[in-house]
Parts: sequence; C-alpha cells; structure tokens
Amino acid sequence: MFFYNYRVKRRRRYHRHRRENFHRHHHKTGEKKGLKIFSIILGVLILILLSGIFFCFYMKSAGENSLMKNSEGKQPVIEEKEASSDKIREEEAGIVSRNGKKYRYNEKIINILCMGIDRSSDMTLQTEVSGESGQADTIFLLVLNPDKKSMQLIGISRDTMTEMKTYDYHGNYIGMSKNHLGLAFAFGNETQSGGELVSDAVSALFYGMPIHGYAAVNLNAIEKMNNSVGGVTVTLPEDCTLAGREYPEGAAVTLTGQEAESFIRYRNTEQEGSNNLRMGRQKQYALSFVNTAKNAVKQDIKLPVTLYQQLMEDMSTSIKMDEAVYLASLLPEISFDAEQIMMLEGTTKQADPYEEFYVDENALKDLIIETFYTEVE
Repeated sequence: MFFYNYRVKRRRRYHRHRRENFHRHHHKTGEKKGLKIFSIILGVLILILLSGIFFCFYMKSAGENSLMKNSEGKQPVIEEKEASSDKIREEEAGIVSRNGKKYRYNEKIINILCMGIDRSSDMTLQTEVSGESGQADTIFLLVLNPDKKSMQLIGISRDTMTEMKTYDYHGNYIGMSKNHLGLAFAFGNETQSGGELVSDAVSALFYGMPIHGYAAVNLNAIEKMNNSVGGVTVTLPEDCTLAGREYPEGAAVTLTGQEAESFIRYRNTEQEGSNNLRMGRQKQYALSFVNTAKNAVKQDIKLPVTLYQQLMEDMSTSIKMDEAVYLASLLPEISFDAEQIMMLEGTTKQADPYEEFYVDENALKDLIIETFYTEVE
C-alpha cells in the first residue's frame, strides 16, 4: 500500500510538472509569436514609408531632369545682328554686354508659361477648324530660380503685337505674321497645340528664351483652382460686380466659386486700356493665390497631385506628373511678393477694331538681363 501511494504521488508530481512546463512554454511561444507579428507589421509600415519617400524623391528628381532637358543648349540672343564678332562669340558662350557690364545667362532658371483660355469646353479635345480653339486671355511667364528660392511672374498683354505661326481655316501652315499674341492659341491644330504656338511666340518675343513647359486652363479650372486653396482674398481696386453681387472699391473680398472668374476676366471693352486694368486685377489675384497656395500645400502635400488630376479635362499642358511634383516641391520655400510681379512695358494703340500693345524693346532687354542673367565680375 505504501509503495502504491508513493507511485501515485510521483505520477501526480510528474504530470503537474509537465503541465507547468507546457503552460510556461506556451506562454513564451505566444509572446514570441506576438512579437514576431508586431515586428512584421512594423517592418511593412517602415517599408511603405520608405517606399513613399523614395517615390516622392524619385518623382522630384525625374521631374527636375525632365524639365531641364527641355532647355538644353538654348538661351536668348539679345545682341544686335550688327554686333561685333567678339560680342557674338561671347553671347554664344552665354555672356552678353549691356550698359558697359557683362552678364552670364543662368541656365538653372525654369520658365513655365501660364495661360487662361476663354473657353469652357474640354481642353483635351482638338477643334476641327483652325482658329476656333479659343484665345489666351491671360498670359504670365512664371520664372523659378531654385538656387535663390525665388519666383517671378511676368505679365504679358494678350494684345501684344508679335510674330507668330499662322494657319488657314483647314489647319495648313501659311507662314509667319504679326498679330495679337492671344490669337496664337486659336491656331492650335493636330500638328501643334495652341499652347505650343503661344510658347513659341513668347520665346521669340523674349529673343529665343527657352520655355520649359506650359499650362493652359479653361474657364472651369478657375473655380476649381480657387476653391482648392479655400478661396483667395483680394482688395477691390474699383467698384466691381462679381457673380451678380456688387462690391465697392476698397472692399476686401474672399473670392469663392464664380467670383474668382468674374474678378479675373471682367473687362469693359468700351474703355480704352481696359485690358491693362484687367491685368492689374490679375496681378493682385496671382499674388494672393500663390501665397494662399503655399500655405495650403504645407497643410496637404498631396494637393498639387490631386489638383493636377482634377484639372485633366480643363487643362492643356506639356507638364508631366513628375514635373508637376518637382515644381510643387519648390513652392513652400519660395519667396514671393508684389515686387516680383512685373508687366511688360510698352505702348497701347487704339486700332480698328482692337487695341494693339507694342513692347518697349529696351525695357524688355533690361528686364531679361535683370531676371535671367547674373553679372560677371
């Protein structure tokens, strides 16, 4: 009996010991398994984050390289044709002389031509007839200097008389002619888009200045762009009627919806120089929009890509997605104020039936030197 009880007790102790070891081992295994799962999840999250960072970096880098390729070997030629051979050789090397000083062209500057087109139809659809693609009502040359983290806007009147490619009703090229710059967009065809034609005309006007890309938006885009940044606040320079509502001169108004379009587009065609007044409003709007957009991008870094996708039908552009990402990456650190918005100087003449604007060539050359060149010591 004694030996029987002893064996029973030993057996019980043995089974109890096995159960304790099993639970202890199972608990440790559970901890290890949970830790392993957590490590896998954390690793996946880190991988996703690193992939996103790498993707953004890749897009920015690829976009920068792509934009700069558009201007390889290109620079303006502002020396007179009668210039000496020494001056011509210097200009070929990127150096020009102006008012007794020498300047070198800055190849790192990026020029984007921005246009507002007077049409509301799908910008991706090409009209069947030349001359009916709409006209460029608003034309600004956006000048970005990544090294200085600066941006300038040069306003160009749509009434500027300049040389441009001309096509007949059926889209056949008939040669160069001097006409209103805004009309160049209307000649867009299957061979060359309206945006390209305006870009070519502006490049020629600026003595061969390289244009890295262009973006032309229709009327529908104005409201989308304006509302994407939460509205744009302006001070009215005159009594205005915006989207059916009257506002007095000097009123501070946050433009929303169609008010933005009214503010940008309104023009009294019976008033001489009315386009210059409209360009003044556009200048004020551009300043406020850019600074509002800078804050909006800081709060939502995906905003440029989202807006780019929303504007696909309302925009004709040569700028690819990676180029847009690169340009947007520059925006938050860019300095921009009213002094960095300039209008081409010149003279407005009343012709029959439309006004004509003639650029002051000397003032333009000074502007080009000041904006696109650096002085050589």
